[in-house]
Amino acid sequence: MFTTHRCFRVSCHSKLPDKFGALLKLIFLNLSGCSKITKLPDHLKLESLEHMNLSNCHELENLPKDFGNLQRLGFLSLSDCYKVSLLPESFCQLFHLKSLDLSDCHELRELPEYFGNLFELDSLNLTSCCKLQVLPESLCKLSKLRCLNLSYCMRLDKLPSSFGDLKLQSLDISSTVSLNALPDSITEMTSLTRFGATEGTPKVIASFRKIQKHLNFPGIIEHGVQEIENKGCSSIVKLAQLTCYQMHVSQLQNVRNPEDAEIAKLRDKSDLRQLTLRWGNQGGEGKSILENLVPPQTLDSFCLGGYMSKDFPKWMSDISSYLPSLTYLGLCDLGTCDTLPSFGQLPNLRGISMENIPNVRKIGKEFFGRGRKCIKLRSIQLWLMENLAELWTTRSGEENEEFLIPNLHHLSVFNCRN
Repeated sequence: MFTTHRCFRVSCHSKLPDKFGALLKLIFLNLSGCSKITKLPDHLKLESLEHMNLSNCHELENLPKDFGNLQRLGFLSLSDCYKVSLLPESFCQLFHLKSLDLSDCHELRELPEYFGNLFELDSLNLTSCCKLQVLPESLCKLSKLRCLNLSYCMRLDKLPSSFGDLKLQSLDISSTVSLNALPDSITEMTSLTRFGATEGTPKVIASFRKIQKHLNFPGIIEHGVQEIENKGCSSIVKLAQLTCYQMHVSQLQNVRNPEDAEIAKLRDKSDLRQLTLRWGNQGGEGKSILENLVPPQTLDSFCLGGYMSKDFPKWMSDISSYLPSLTYLGLCDLGTCDTLPSFGQLPNLRGISMENIPNVRKIGKEFFGRGRKCIKLRSIQLWLMENLAELWTTRSGEENEEFLIPNLHHLSVFNCRN
């Protein structure tokens, strides 16, 4: 009976069926969310399997030694398998593997030495593998690798010397805070079209900006808003016609009419992933402008600077509903704001940076909203918060309560005098 199955979805059990290994014609297997499974059967003979989803199997400790026998496997997700610490040597025999997601494998310490034998690999996601310190040199042999995400690998301290040999199109090194330098060879990666580094050491960020300028990536728009003489509007209306991946809009104090901001139609820009909105030094009140600059739900990174209104528009007050995909939030130079919305409710938030918000005295229960844990949050940076006296990590601020940021790996507090 089992041999006729081509697609298999297992509900949440601690043990797989006894005849699981007899599914010889199985092509698609989804074990996602089976949080009680601690191991897979030995001697897997799923010889037809092409797609395997083990994401959110929180108790899964390691893969069988003969896992490499799944010769036809093309897609594998181990995302949020918190206890997986090593991949078996046979893993490097998955010669048809094209997509591998190891994000949030918190205990993963290294990749196999011969990882470069995965010749067909096109996409590798190592986001938040927080104990991963080095990458094997053989990784640079992955000639078909196009997308590599190393964001929030906070112990990764160097990249392989031959890193520039890769033909990457997309690379993310955001919040690799132990990484002290980038290989010079990255400047020769002419195939690279997307490069992300929202946080990092000063040297790495300086190198990132130099590389970004040198390679002149497409899909990046920098727009300083100006008033258009004789037309009664501002230049922000021109953004409505543009498509891009990354947008930096400055001098928003020059938007006199809130309707101009609405005409820009930011929420319709489904390709937009990174957005910075900034008012100048003479910013003035901006709530009515920001109200009409709602980003698309697909946004991954959002930075707000120079905003001088005391409170926020509705979409920021309920930001988890408007921007459910957001992973990074940066707030800077908010001169009159004294309370923060429930940013902790953002389901995918990994990093938040706050700088020079002088009137915020406490980051308390309002940050956590309904008190849900910030499972994904890895990094908090607080700079020049001169009156900040309290940062709550529990529902009431008492130390003996449940920790609401259980996976926090990096906390940076600089010039916060109180």
